[in-house]
Amino acid sequence: MLPSLMGIEITKDQALQLAVVMKKRYAQYTVDAFPGVAKLHPHSQGALLSLIVNRGPGLVDKPGQKMRLQMREIRKDINEAKVADIPFQIREMKVLWDPASQKGLLIRRDNEADLFEKGMACNCWR
Repeated sequence: MLPSLMGIEITKDQALQLAVVMKKRYAQYTVDAFPGVAKLHPHSQGALLSLIVNRGPGLVDKPGQKMRLQMREIRKDINEAKVADIPFQIREMKVLWDPASQKGLLIRRDNEADLFEKGMACNCWR
């Protein structure tokens, strides 16, 4: 942490207010990145929200990189009603990171894919 930020303290109420603001902001980023996400089960929406919070909403690669391919594929899968392909795309992102130094991140991608699948399996919504 930056030394200049170490003395900052907020109350529990302030933290909750910040969480609400952040959730609204990132929920909008999720809808912008993946139009049609609102039609999915809340578990599946949550998995994609987590993905956006952790990876950001960008879909365009920097020159010479292939870091956002799966994000674009998820958008395409939603647009083409191929949502069953989305957990594969989430897991496929794991090739982007070193398993030795990024184990927690790889587990997070698996958890997001599992949550998405849980939403797809539930016939309790809509």
